[in-house]
Amino acid sequence: MRLRLSLAALPLVLLAACGAPGGGSQFLAPGASYTVTQIDGRPAPEGVTLEVTETGRIAGQAPCNRYFATLAPTATGIEISAPGVTRMACLDRERTAAETAFLAALEGPRTVLPGTAPGQLALREGNRTRLLLVRAQ
Repeated sequence: MRLRLSLAALPLVLLAACGAPGGGSQFLAPGASYTVTQIDGRPAPEGVTLEVTETGRIAGQAPCNRYFATLAPTATGIEISAPGVTRMACLDRERTAAETAFLAALEGPRTVLPGTAPGQLALREGNRTRLLLVRAQ
């Protein structure tokens, strides 16, 4: 019996296959929602989110604007495309700086590792944690 798999479904299958060592949880599985708690080691502003869509994309709320990007598995983790963002005015300098840092931390090849707390994920670039996420309940 041959298994036929659409190339469009491949990223979803690969993402669903990424599980935490020794656990049943999935890394960035379709339908998962996360709260961003840290950006480059600093606390993230309240309300920053990351959601994985059923089509293998991510979307959510950055510190000021909504964003979306394509998510693809790689041999060592994931690759996130340059995010598209809305262009709403952000008058708070701290949130503006956090948004710039968040969008830069999001884009590119990332290794996804479990964090130190249950439901926590770290998106790493090399040995540097760029984003720390906690799964939304």
